[in-house]
Amino acid sequence: DDASKRRFSARGWEESRGSARRDVRSYSYVEPARDAAPARYRVRIPTTGKYTVYARWPAAGGNNAETRYGVRTPSGVRWTSVNQRRDGGMWMRVGEFRMVRGDRYAVRVSGDSKAEGRVVADAVMVVRGTQTTPPGADDTLRRTAGGDPGTGHDVVREARTHIGTPYRHSPPEPCQPHRSEDCSC
Repeated sequence: DDASKRRFSARGWEESRGSARRDVRSYSYVEPARDAAPARYRVRIPTTGKYTVYARWPAAGGNNAETRYGVRTPSGVRWTSVNQRRDGGMWMRVGEFRMVRGDRYAVRVSGDSKAEGRVVADAVMVVRGTQTTPPGADDTLRRTAGGDPGTGHDVVREARTHIGTPYRHSPPEPCQPHRSEDCSC
């Protein structure tokens, strides 16, 4: 998170503290400039392997539509672009990368962009492995509890109701929605 001073560095970026939204407490931002230093997240990678990187930023129409994220890999930094004008306030997949064991600045947000709008650095999350949609899940995701066609927003709304639920492997622990869950729930 940008509030983790020993895990985040953004020389020359502005800080925004406090928000009316409870899901965004603070974030750093910069207006795009060719000489802008990148924001950097220090990430502890426990073992060399494949990891999925996610990012979060606040929802705002004034954000940058071509924000570049760089991830350190064994062959150098790999860059990918995301549209920060969409999907704000939730974790969004940046991509899958091979990352090397260590504790270093492994994820960057470039302050350089040809698009207009502020570039935002709020938080990143690195998860071991490849995170993909399970086979056959498409039919489940297209329907709401009432059987009507749902939208991606319906899925996100339902997923958010599970935030903060304690994670417990099942088995051996029982799977109890909203009380103790793992991905099989």
